Amino acid sequence: WNSATEVLIFNASTVSEKTLNSWFGTYKCRVSNNYQEVNVEFTISKKGIVAPKVAETGFELWWIAIIVAVLLIIIIILIIFCCIKRNYPGETYQLEKTELKHHLNPKEELLNQSFPEV
Repeated sequence: WNSATEVLIFNASTVSEKTLNSWFGTYKCRVSNNYQEVNVEFTISKKGIVAPKVAETGFELWWIAIIVAVLLIIIIILIIFCCIKRNYPGETYQLEKTELKHHLNPKEELLNQSFPEV
């Protein structure tokens, strides 16, 4: 009930169209108690459907979906990059650090065991 406009709005979504149409019209009612009696006249009519504001919440969810998608793409790219770097380490010789720790020099040994010049 809106006292400023004297309009009562109710949800008729559960009422069938036929029943709702039978309620339309002007009614008179006498309301009384021990101290006062008032005659009230009111009209039931179909003004329209008041739709809830869904667009505002949908907009925020849209931004959240974009942020999650971008983060997911970044994580996938990082995983692919790490897998490629692990499988193809580059031009480094993996055993070189271990051999140098044991005082072995593989590059020098290769030069010493090369074909002798004639």
